[in-house]
Amino acid sequence: MAKIKSSEQAPKPGDSVRLETSEKPIEGTLMQSPEKGIVIVKLDNGYNVGVEEGRIKKVEILFLASLSPKTANNRLGIIINN
Repeated sequence: MAKIKSSEQAPKPGDSVRLETSEKPIEGTLMQSPEKGIVIVKLDNGYNVGVEEGRIKKVEILFLASLSPKTANNRLGIIINN
């Protein structure tokens, strides 16, 4: 996964994220991964996608799990570059 500086907030399971990979962006809810080195995202259509951490170029936290994504003011837009 993209390196996170100590001053930046790391995404946690339940957070809404956008992952930028070399193939295409993936947007959904970050899930707990049972496998080290794999990031799992639940898509809006209900499917889960696993992405190797090394393929992730950028992570954007869209909403924190504790905040409602229905409120536009909760959009964070925190970007973590690789």
